[in-house]
Amino acid sequence: MAEGATQALAGGRTIPSSEVPFERDAVLRALGYRPNKTRASEASLAAVEQGMRQAAGLLHPLVLYADAALQCVGPDAMLRVPSLDLHWRSPALTAMLAGAERVTVFAGTVGAAIGDAAREAMQRGDYALGVVLDACGSAAASALAERARHEAEAWARARGCRVTAPYSPGYRDWDIADQEPLLRAIEARRIGIRTSDSHYLLPEKSFCGIVGWIRGLAEAPQASGCAICFLPGCRYRRMPPVGDPGTLLPAIPGRG
Repeated sequence: MAEGATQALAGGRTIPSSEVPFERDAVLRALGYRPNKTRASEASLAAVEQGMRQAAGLLHPLVLYADAALQCVGPDAMLRVPSLDLHWRSPALTAMLAGAERVTVFAGTVGAAIGDAAREAMQRGDYALGVVLDACGSAAASALAERARHEAEAWARARGCRVTAPYSPGYRDWDIADQEPLLRAIEARRIGIRTSDSHYLLPEKSFCGIVGWIRGLAEAPQASGCAICFLPGCRYRRMPPVGDPGTLLPAIPGRG
């Protein structure tokens, strides 16, 4: 890690899977069920419960954090994190981080075992279990990402700041290829996270992103990444978007 960066919390560390609970509703949402719109059969619910029990022994949650000063420079609003050798040009990200003086960069994974188990189940013809295990991995990764955000928020609030909603490469106009330098800056390979040639995170049930620090302890208006996402029909949505897509963040040419 570059000299001058402050590695927040405990850096790379293991979290017991029992401390990353995920609910049946989250698994059902990952499977495509919609609250108050679709209902799972008793057989489906039993398969989900079975998959959740098996998944509990396959999760190996790991998280990594670093925080550092943020700079917004130049007429094109280039964002820089000098101590981590990071720089981004994204109007949407610039709007998201308006007023922020620091950022926490984070990455996490629930490990490769659950993805491997899902594929093995599919290969032997147990498609129901394979699909459920995959959904459990998605739900667990989402729960771990939420925990990472809460820990970053606690770290910032202890220093008189509140945090923005989490934001990740691939959101709106932030190039998904920027995952690579972000992961490299915090040495995410220490916890086994890397990217494929097509920029997918590996292991599959992994995530990375940032939150901004804004001076003052007033409640942040956006508590979830869902609040700033206007993707229609998202199966993972936990709350409706806040504001208008044309005013909350800059419009992206050719995109909704």
